[in-house]
Amino acid sequence: PRPGERAVRAADTALVERLRHPGAVLVVAADDDRALAAAGEIERRHGAWCGVLRVEPGTELGLAAGDWVLVRPDGYVSARGTALREPAVAAALAAMHIVGDAVAEVRR
Repeated sequence: PRPGERAVRAADTALVERLRHPGAVLVVAADDDRALAAAGEIERRHGAWCGVLRVEPGTELGLAAGDWVLVRPDGYVSARGTALREPAVAAALAAMHIVGDAVAEVRR
């Protein structure tokens, strides 16, 4: 799904379960050390507002290896990308007005 489209389908059980908790969900099809390290950094810096759901490529949302999707708390896609980087996710969280200090981090 693209930004603005509904992300949640009945088949995406792990995502549906994760959305029961407050905040956004970053779904990452991480299969390499760099993506896993970026997911860990995002979880460390933004974990209070954004949970990280690591999935195998080709499972949840049909993500290919290295792809990511940021899902808003209402189940719609906020942002997506092909190379996971913390600044891109921080900017998307700031645009959703979920993270107050993310704006300052992105502007640095």
